[in-house]
Amino acid sequence: MTTPPRQRRKKRKQARQKLNDELLALEQQNQQDWLDLQEEGTQKKLARIDADYDRQKAEIEKKARELAEAEPKGGRHRHQRRRADR
Repeated sequence: MTTPPRQRRKKRKQARQKLNDELLALEQQNQQDWLDLQEEGTQKKLARIDADYDRQKAEIEKKARELAEAEPKGGRHRHQRRRADR
């Protein structure tokens, strides 16, 4: 029995997203390791700020993607549409 094309596409998309998330985690770990090797000082502090910013930005983008995927095709949930129609 074969899997329908829609399910295959969804599984491929999920696998791609998982790989992207793993790659991002590795990049963040590499950045942290690099920071740990730096000498104390202004450059290290600035680099740490940049790393924290990148990490937070990635988390926000991930949450936004998850919310977009959970949202129904109409763009709003039923109760939100009813409120907007009043």
